[in-house]
Amino acid sequence: MTDNDNIWHTVPVCIETRTHESFNCTIHQGSSLSGILNEWAIERGLILGNYDFYYNREQIEGIESPATLGMNSVDNIIEALHKDELRIIVRDEERSKITGYIQRKNMMFHRLMNHYASIIDVEKSNLVFTINGIQIFGHEHPWEFNFKHFDVVEVMPVELYMSKNMHSLQL
Repeated sequence: MTDNDNIWHTVPVCIETRTHESFNCTIHQGSSLSGILNEWAIERGLILGNYDFYYNREQIEGIESPATLGMNSVDNIIEALHKDELRIIVRDEERSKITGYIQRKNMMFHRLMNHYASIIDVEKSNLVFTINGIQIFGHEHPWEFNFKHFDVVEVMPVELYMSKNMHSLQL
């Protein structure tokens, strides 16, 4: 069988929203995904342009085909994320606790911080939240840091943050 023959094979594709609502279909390997993305939006009465689509955490435009994305016969999930919202990953310094959040770009971080602190049962005042090593505060917004989907917020105890920063100041 040649690569040309493979484009006529079909693969299952699932478009999933943040509420885990699924839209399942089958598409030919060589067909553009734009048709199923349009069908997904029309069926739900949504404006396609208000959403970004991700496959394996990489943004896709919809012009790609399953073959160009390397989709196979299983686990072909396309994530549909509203452009006003972000999927943010929060993890501790040891990467033992990783939590995903959906947050509006114009919403302050305090809700995310409070929720994470309550999950790990630690006072928020005992934690420091950072993005790329820069401390973020509850009154700040994701757009102030040019957040993108799947950006990672690191969380650590205040003492660890202070010792790391004291060490870097001494160098």
